[in-house]
Amino acid sequence: SVEPAVTCAAIDHLIGMSHVVVERWEAVKDAVDLHRKGLDFADALHWATSRGCERVVTFNDRKFVRRARRLALAPEVVLPA
Repeated sequence: SVEPAVTCAAIDHLIGMSHVVVERWEAVKDAVDLHRKGLDFADALHWATSRGCERVVTFNDRKFVRRARRLALAPEVVLPA
C-alpha cells in the first residue's frame, strides 16, 4: 500500500507539469486534498466528480460514509436504504 503523502505528491507533480493534460483537474486536485484528510483516493475522486448531485450513494463500506460526515462533505455520502 502506498502512503497517501506519496500518492498526493505524485499527482500534484503531474498536475503541475505543462505538458500533462488532466481531464477535470479541479476534481482531481480536490480529491488529492481529501485524500490528505483521510479519504481513500478513489472515494475522494468519486465524491469530487459528484458535486452537482444531491448525495453520493456508496456500496463500498461505512468508512467512506463516516469519513465524509467527519469532513462535513456536501453532497453527503450515504449507504443505500
